[in-house]
Amino acid sequence: MKTTPNQINIKFLGTAANGGVPQIDCRCANCLSNKIIRKRSSLLIEIDKKKIIVDCGPDFHSQLIENNLRLQDLSGIVISHLHWDHSAGLFDLSSGKTLNVPVFVHSKIRKAILADNTFNFIFRKKWAKFSRIEGVDVKLFEIDHDPNFPTFAIKISSKTKQILIATDIFQTNKKFLQEAKKSDLIIFDSTFLNESKHWHMSIKESVQILSKVNNNVIFTHINHSENVKSITKFLNKFGFKLAFDGLEVKI
Repeated sequence: MKTTPNQINIKFLGTAANGGVPQIDCRCANCLSNKIIRKRSSLLIEIDKKKIIVDCGPDFHSQLIENNLRLQDLSGIVISHLHWDHSAGLFDLSSGKTLNVPVFVHSKIRKAILADNTFNFIFRKKWAKFSRIEGVDVKLFEIDHDPNFPTFAIKISSKTKQILIATDIFQTNKKFLQEAKKSDLIIFDSTFLNESKHWHMSIKESVQILSKVNNNVIFTHINHSENVKSITKFLNKFGFKLAFDGLEVKI
């Protein structure tokens, strides 16, 4: 993606929930269709030639390779929470080279990483480092999701534009809605269409809230159980979109 000054370019590297689409333990109509393939949720954000990955799940390796990217090309990685489909790709930083890839997380997530051998060796070996992303304005604030895993919405800003990302969320809060009003684009949880469950707000509930504060929303992180045509038809009523793998958006 080519960028111009202050422009934010977004590419959806993956748009599926935890199990991906197709899900390997399922033979539902969605999972048997060869036309629907979605990798786990991840975004590539570009601002002023800086390349940022937002969440890196178990498909991180193939997502980088398919987009002709290497770890050296990244300005940093932002992790919203430590659910496996958003963080497992951190293992791919252990390439053998001491790259000290910047990883930006909230202090609560940093504390959890350092307290558990699952990921902390990556930072001890200097394959990665906890750091803000130089030259890019990234802010995190806590939202309601899985009570066992602190989760954060991500605000990324250029000098003139702002995007707000919450791919896993169960309830909006005052801070989120304040930021949503100021954002040029919201990227939001689409795990389930009809019913809020498993710590995810349903699309039918969230659009009633989001449509009052912003008219530019793209939904992502869809579960294999959900019918894409039904979601798309519903979102069209509000002028909102459902993302697909490879979708590119310029703000």
